[in-house]
Amino acid sequence: MNSLKLLELIKKVLCDPETLLSAKLKASAFTRNRKMSFIRALCFLLDMRKTTLQTRLNIFPQKTKEDEPISQQAFSKLRANFDHSPLETMVRVQVREEYSGKYELPLWHGFHLFGIDGTYLQLPMDDILAAKYGIRGRGDRPSAGVSVLYDVLHGWALDPIITTTNMNERDECEKHINFLCQQYPHIARNSIILIDRGYPSLDLLKIFQNSVLKYLVRCSSKFISEINDAPLGDSIVVLRNGVRVRVIKFVLLSGEIEILATNLFELPESQFPELYSLRWGKMPISAFCPIYRYSRYADISANIQIQRT
Repeated sequence: MNSLKLLELIKKVLCDPETLLSAKLKASAFTRNRKMSFIRALCFLLDMRKTTLQTRLNIFPQKTKEDEPISQQAFSKLRANFDHSPLETMVRVQVREEYSGKYELPLWHGFHLFGIDGTYLQLPMDDILAAKYGIRGRGDRPSAGVSVLYDVLHGWALDPIITTTNMNERDECEKHINFLCQQYPHIARNSIILIDRGYPSLDLLKIFQNSVLKYLVRCSSKFISEINDAPLGDSIVVLRNGVRVRVIKFVLLSGEIEILATNLFELPESQFPELYSLRWGKMPISAFCPIYRYSRYADISANIQIQRT
């Protein structure tokens, strides 16, 4: 999608009356004319200049042709009148358009590649936030759990979830799987999910087997005996719950044995280290895509193909 199309989508979200109705935290918000309107406030939030808030507020009227800037205190008061939902809507509208089938998307050997990962977000010291999201770590610091389904070749998030600090990452993973299969079934049929060793369980592998998705998971050395006891190299095992799994074991330069489990039964064994490395890495595969990081295994840019979905 080109920049003009993206701007059209964002403008549509900004100007939709439903955006304001869904976002404002009290009925009386934005009912009077103010120096900065709701739409202007959202535009300002999208302008992520690396400078102080007041400097950004001083520059902003020059671009919007308003009479004068507002103070930092006034903006903070205005910002407290609406939630984050407009920004989330912009992301989801963009993703929906990108995966509509109208555009060329980067693929790896014909597959879309998605990662699932979780982290924790420190929140401001606030009793309301502490009660809603919970406390994590020292100092009674409010924190939220964050889980994300993301496209590792595009470099963007499809399904971000913010939840409590005691989140169960496997439960959130299942939500991401359901989201991809239900919202983008045409993409899910041709996708590989890459996840780390904190996620695998008998139940999760069963969920994958019952879906259309392919997966590649890294397993710990203490996962389950059927996989732990598999020999070095390429083998197929049947787990105690009846799930058939391909196990790839190889030795890293550090001497550690890497254990990967998958339902990709046709892929050559030699391609699995490269494939799993993409969970971390993003590389410059063409001017069509964002800048990507190098993986820990090798330079793999030659193996990423741009194809039409």
